[in-house]
Amino acid sequence: MEDAHNDARFRDNPLVTGSPHIRFYAGAPLVVGDGLRIGTLCTIDTTPRRLEAWQRSTLVALGRLTVAALRHRRRNLEDALQARSWLERELEASNTELNGILDQMPIEVSHVDRNLSVRYMNRPLMRTQGEGAQRLIGAPLERLIGTPTAKAEAPHHVAVLAGEAQRYERKLYLPNGQQRHLTVHLVPDRRGGEVAGFYSFDVDETAQIKAERQIARAAQRFQRLYERSPALLCAVGADGRVMNASQRLLDWLGFSRDQMLGRRWQDFLRPSGGTGSSAVEDITGHTLERSPFLARSANGGLLNVEVSSAQEYDENDRPHVLLVLTDVTDRDRFARELAAQSERLEVTLTCIADAVITTDLRGCIVFANQAAETWLGLDSGQISGLRASQLLRLAPADEPTETWCLDTALKSCLRMGREHTESGLALMSPNCRDTRTVRLAIAPMRRPGGDPIGCVMVLSDMSEQHRLTRELAYRASHDSLTGLLNRGAFEQCLAAVLAERVVAAREHVMLYVDLDQFKVVNDLSGHSVGDRLLVEVAAAFRRWLRVGDIAARLGGDEFGVVLRNCGRDMAHALAESLCQQLNDLRFAQDGRRFRIGASIGLVLLEPGRWGGTAEVLKAADVSCFGAKEAGRNRVHIYRDEDVCLQQRCSDMDWVTRIEHAIEEDRLLLYYQEIRGLAEPGSQHAEILVRMLSETRSVLLPGAFMGAAERFRVATRIDRWVIHNVLRTMREHPQALARFSRIAINLSGQSLDDFEFHGFLREILAEHHLLCGRLCFEVTETSVVNNIQEASRLLADLRGLGCAVALDDFGSGASSFGYLRTLAVDYLKIDQQFVRGLATDAVALATVRCIQDVAGIVGMRTIAEGIETESTGEMVRSLGVHYAQGYHFHRPEPVTHLLERHAEAHPAEPDLIPQAALANADTRVIVGFG
Repeated sequence: MEDAHNDARFRDNPLVTGSPHIRFYAGAPLVVGDGLRIGTLCTIDTTPRRLEAWQRSTLVALGRLTVAALRHRRRNLEDALQARSWLERELEASNTELNGILDQMPIEVSHVDRNLSVRYMNRPLMRTQGEGAQRLIGAPLERLIGTPTAKAEAPHHVAVLAGEAQRYERKLYLPNGQQRHLTVHLVPDRRGGEVAGFYSFDVDETAQIKAERQIARAAQRFQRLYERSPALLCAVGADGRVMNASQRLLDWLGFSRDQMLGRRWQDFLRPSGGTGSSAVEDITGHTLERSPFLARSANGGLLNVEVSSAQEYDENDRPHVLLVLTDVTDRDRFARELAAQSERLEVTLTCIADAVITTDLRGCIVFANQAAETWLGLDSGQISGLRASQLLRLAPADEPTETWCLDTALKSCLRMGREHTESGLALMSPNCRDTRTVRLAIAPMRRPGGDPIGCVMVLSDMSEQHRLTRELAYRASHDSLTGLLNRGAFEQCLAAVLAERVVAAREHVMLYVDLDQFKVVNDLSGHSVGDRLLVEVAAAFRRWLRVGDIAARLGGDEFGVVLRNCGRDMAHALAESLCQQLNDLRFAQDGRRFRIGASIGLVLLEPGRWGGTAEVLKAADVSCFGAKEAGRNRVHIYRDEDVCLQQRCSDMDWVTRIEHAIEEDRLLLYYQEIRGLAEPGSQHAEILVRMLSETRSVLLPGAFMGAAERFRVATRIDRWVIHNVLRTMREHPQALARFSRIAINLSGQSLDDFEFHGFLREILAEHHLLCGRLCFEVTETSVVNNIQEASRLLADLRGLGCAVALDDFGSGASSFGYLRTLAVDYLKIDQQFVRGLATDAVALATVRCIQDVAGIVGMRTIAEGIETESTGEMVRSLGVHYAQGYHFHRPEPVTHLLERHAEAHPAEPDLIPQAALANADTRVIVGFG
């Protein structure tokens, strides 16, 4: 190419446009004999030119010469390369073999030159150094082993470079705090008679040293454990002599170590029972496994043990036998106790009346005691493996048509891990016709680790208890005599009726029924006959009642009825029919025929009209009272405007006030003196009662006692009076000492109340030392109305030491006829006769007659209502023993008496022993006046 600028192929070539700015080029190819072009022989210039022919020939000749020279050199190079390649292969094979050997060695190998630079590390050493190991090749030795170690080992490095091999120990501290123990061997690297460096062979002794130390420590621990172990250990040598023994064995047998070591094992152990001589050989034969032996203690006693043996070797490979003795004394005792407990448990499960059944996790029966077999009608072989729910069909006892899922209860018990108890279940078994009411208790059973294995069920037969519960519930809600509902149950039913949402089409009515002639039957024929009459009346009620109606005995001869879904006209017609049925009822006893009737009060249960059951019962009682006032044996419908009923309501309001006064302790004790006429120094006292109103004014008995009698709360007042009189007598004996008797009045209701009789006997028994000072007053009328009960009670009171006074004597038509049968100490002459002594000859004759009769029967007399001195002198002249009235003393609070005594005797104690009261000749009388 003469000029590159003119050649389109090279015009833009960088060698043309840039350095070296080629303009001219001429070249001849260099071709070897096999035709391979190995290059070009060329000439270039920055100036355009042209070659001559001889220049071309010369260039070609030079190219051939160059090819010949290159061919010769190539042959020489190929020979040299072939020889070098063989040497390199031999060296590489030798190095590979050496490195493989070094890499497989369990030691760490390194090569260090004379400058103490690391030139080689085998694979174990590389692994030890970690990821940065490759960078240590060519680095100073101190980087490999650490500067402190390099300085400490410097003398060894100097010696090995001088041609002397070295061996020493090296300790390395790793970053994790552990130590490495190395044995280092330094070997000189001799080359051409000179030391070019050294090889370091590092043997890791860490594991061996650690193992040796562990072995040593284990041997020490074993020895300490052997000597101090709580186990009974003994080592016996091949000669049959004891080599060692644990301290526990020495203490257990009572020997010292010196007494036991070196002696034959037969001195301490011998086979037990029928083990025989073969067991003796077993100790040296090393085959004992919990064999029974007897161990002899230092005091000569024999102990039961089990012996196991194991062959061991000492450090010199000499054999010996390690004996392990187990004290089985406690175990044998526990086994006997366990067997006894198991026997007791088995007998208990057999004898108890409860059915005990265990199930597995699937609810299948595993065990059933004898009671369960009897209940299910199957034996244990037939029961085992069956699902419990197949044999035990349970349902609520009150709803036997429903089912109770036993499987669900068992799964819940296992899942929750808690006991489950269910009462009131009816148990029915396909193989037993009896149905029982049971109480079911289910508890999970677990292994010692806590895993459940099943459940245990205990079924207790509650049939009798369930029957008794139903019977008690029935008795609690029903009258025991008539079988009708009692008052409490009736009030609950009435409350439910009042709470109903009443609609126009549903009206309800209550009837209050009071038998008219029942008291006559009771008084003439006795309570047993009256009870039979009540039973027949109840039967008449049942025949008369409609479906859904409610009837109850409210008390005595009073009954209540609720007519459901019954309007006023229909209810009145039904009540009239009941009235007629009871009027037609005839009752015969001992040749007598009794006819009774009934007064019926009718109350409409209008929606929103009544505030509660108490208000309804009050209205019903009032309307029944209206029926009695109208002539008895009739029906009276309650109306708010009835005047007589309003008075009845007023009386019932008084009852509420009386009850509140008792509860709030607003009753007051008053007293009035009774003077002795035959013995002027003798004095009695009659206790009277007053009520403190809500406005703190004092109310006389006439304001409230009538209502109390009519509505049967007089007995509560009697209780309060008796309790407080006895308390006052006990706490203030000296203040009342001047009264030889203290009298307490009893109402007619109390004479007919058996519960009150029990209360009175009980409280008098508690205050028996005061009974000799008490006198109980009863009115002639109340005694006549309750002659049998009154006679019995009065006799009991006199038997306890109390006196009895018959109040208002002479007011009855047949007063003298009862004196022969009544146990009475005093007759209180009715004040209607006493006040007319001066003007009424009949009154004078009556008082004289009473006085004469009292003298004949041995009774003392008390004249009531004396208001003038002349009247007092007249009764004295008639021989009356005691006198009472405003002329002698006006009633005043008992507290005034106590206050006066306290002021007159400030140093006197409030209480004196009750024993001192037994000798006092003072007595007291209590009543309403």
